Amino acid sequence: MKNILLSALLLITAVLAFGQDEHIGIESRPVNNINLSVLGDVSLFGINYERIFFLRPHLALTGRAGTGIFMDLHLFSSKPADKYITFPHYFSVLLGQGRHFFESGVGATFLAGYSENTSIKYYLYPIFAYRFLPLKTQKVNLRLVLPLIMKVRTETWDSGKNAGQTITKTIVYTLPGLALGISF
Repeated sequence: MKNILLSALLLITAVLAFGQDEHIGIESRPVNNINLSVLGDVSLFGINYERIFFLRPHLALTGRAGTGIFMDLHLFSSKPADKYITFPHYFSVLLGQGRHFFESGVGATFLAGYSENTSIKYYLYPIFAYRFLPLKTQKVNLRLVLPLIMKVRTETWDSGKNAGQTITKTIVYTLPGLALGISF
């Protein structure tokens, strides 16, 4: 009987201890971020607002929206680069512990100012990133987006060998992204 009573007391104490740690961990963390980003989210530079919804100390959902600037790069052409305003947004899941999280989700960016010869104005892309989130408000947060292959633009031109034959080339590239911000 003493063993059953002692086991029940230890079980109740453990449940209460874990419950308090989880509650304090979620309630004390900042859930709002404002970030300045370089590359990533189909933007060269951008500013974003993000809201984090902590479900548990090691699990969270995020939503982000912002604006930025993007330029088409014409590497072997004298044509000037086309500039666009971007409106990135995404939803993701954070998995981690303490301040370090792995982020996975889906994002999209709308490009405003596209000319008539371009075909896509809205890009969908997967998100894989490392996140450093502070435990207290008014501290710096970091997001390092892992490089992904993405379609940037498709160009079609006359090959010159056979009249009327065209060659289509899709330009893809991989770039890491970095975002620094303040949590509040």
